[in-house]
Amino acid sequence: MARFAKISSDNIVLDTLTLEESYMRDENGDPQESIGQAYLETNNNWPAAQWIQDTEARKNGPGIGMEWDPSNQIFWNPQPFNSWTKNNSTGKWEPPVPEPDDISEEEAQDGIIHWWDEENQTWQKCNANT
Repeated sequence: MARFAKISSDNIVLDTLTLEESYMRDENGDPQESIGQAYLETNNNWPAAQWIQDTEARKNGPGIGMEWDPSNQIFWNPQPFNSWTKNNSTGKWEPPVPEPDDISEEEAQDGIIHWWDEENQTWQKCNANT
């Protein structure tokens, strides 16, 4: 099975679906994204170029509301905070200040986690259980 994302004209994932690879095979029996796109266009009334196949090389699996970045071939989650920037190598959003590694085992067992304080551009500790 292959998973495809239905992309809007402004590169937002509208839907995802799976397609049996038998509908994507070329004359040599190899699955091809372009054949899957053509099949989906014919059977779903949506332009072939706006069906993008999910692959490991594309960093993140697609989900409704995510942004497709055709230049970098990445599905992006929504930006968590205005100050965070895209890391094209990892496909992840990065804060302007790295998350500290200062939570002890005891704190972790008590539910202490970090949360990003956008206003002050710092990491804060909080209890996830409250």
